[in-house]
Amino acid sequence: MAGFMEKRSIRRKYRRRRRSHSIFIWLVVAIIFILGFIGVKRLISPKKIKPTTTAVKKNKTASARELKENTYLIVGLKKENGKAKATGLLLVVVDNFKRSIGGIIIPTNTFVNVSGRGFAPIAESYDEKMKTMTSTFNDFIGFAPKRYFIVPSDLFLSAVSNGDVKRLISQAGRSDASKAERKNILNAVSDVPNEKISLVDMPVRPIAIGEETYFEAKKNDLSRLLKLFWSVKLTRDTSRQRVIILNGSGRPGVARKAADNLLGKEFTIVDIKNADNFNYQQTQLIIYNKNKVKAANKVKKLLGYGNIITKNTPQDVVDIVIILGKDYQ
Repeated sequence: MAGFMEKRSIRRKYRRRRRSHSIFIWLVVAIIFILGFIGVKRLISPKKIKPTTTAVKKNKTASARELKENTYLIVGLKKENGKAKATGLLLVVVDNFKRSIGGIIIPTNTFVNVSGRGFAPIAESYDEKMKTMTSTFNDFIGFAPKRYFIVPSDLFLSAVSNGDVKRLISQAGRSDASKAERKNILNAVSDVPNEKISLVDMPVRPIAIGEETYFEAKKNDLSRLLKLFWSVKLTRDTSRQRVIILNGSGRPGVARKAADNLLGKEFTIVDIKNADNFNYQQTQLIIYNKNKVKAANKVKKLLGYGNIITKNTPQDVVDIVIILGKDYQ
């Protein structure tokens, strides 16, 4: 009996040992399986790479480029004495991602450097083919509109006051956009809710140059609008000095002679015209910033004449105004 009980006890121990071994083996298999699964998942799963600064910049550049591609110039036109005259200018951009429209209403008497004509109101850059106006905008803000739309003056005033860009596009009489392009543009504009349309007047300020009054854009405010709507900065080549030449002596041809002496010598002639009168005895070189004294002295050396006068009237239209007096030969 004792022997039987002993054998039975041995068999029980053996079964327990086998059961323990089986559990251990299954645990090992399970661990190997889990580790293998994790390893395979890591191999097939794409790694998340933090975008570099360069990648972020590319996205920003692409965004600005796309906004420029969706930029349109709307011109209000009126005929006076048989001649077409621009009476309203609206530069708009359609942001398809934000489903919004931003626009700057540009006063037509804003003086800018009109391509091929010098310093003049931006309205005077209008021509039938819009080449001069397109080039002028490129010089003025750093990029040109992708397409233009011409509308009657009264329609322009009515639609702009109501922020109705869709009406301006749909009722435009002339455009360089094809039928397919106009349809796509109109669809994009129609997709924008009214509360996401923002048309803003471009801030300007009067400035006195000689005895005449001009209007210039407030560059800081304009730069903020360009950043807000187009994600670009307003830039200008500061290496060249902008010069206006006024004939104050009354002798014909002297202003052109002075311009010829300055051309190609780090100066940009933005306008040539008569002064407010022809009674200037001495040539004046007017600057609006003390930092321009060196440039004024260079002009004086090139012309051989000129009293340098500094005026405390901040402006960003011109660097030096030359009023040619009777002393200039």
